[in-house]
Amino acid sequence: MAKSDDEILQEVALKFQIEGIINLPTEDEILSIALSNSPTKGDVWKHKGSQLTDAQVKVLQEQSLTLLNSNLWKVLKAELLWQAQEKGLVRATSSTDLIVGKSLIYMTDIIETKLKAMARKR
Repeated sequence: MAKSDDEILQEVALKFQIEGIINLPTEDEILSIALSNSPTKGDVWKHKGSQLTDAQVKVLQEQSLTLLNSNLWKVLKAELLWQAQEKGLVRATSSTDLIVGKSLIYMTDIIETKLKAMARKR
């Protein structure tokens, strides 16, 4: 069944409205890691604007590697992606459902990308 002009306009309007409302964080905005150009200094890690100590960075690196390699992360990631597919595609009834599903996929990817960046030894 073809959509009416009004339905198409509502979907376009909703898309622009949601883009203005939803401002998802990027990987760079979550626990910022500034690469150091100096071979004697480590990268600068900041949490909520405050620089972390070398000891804190070391612990976070170890924990991120442990989490990435754990069954817990594999199960959580699979569950999040399955939920995104179910709610955002299979059972979607509106364009909002699609946006929520895509947002969940995006945030899952952001978390994994950040964990991988944190786990790298520099």
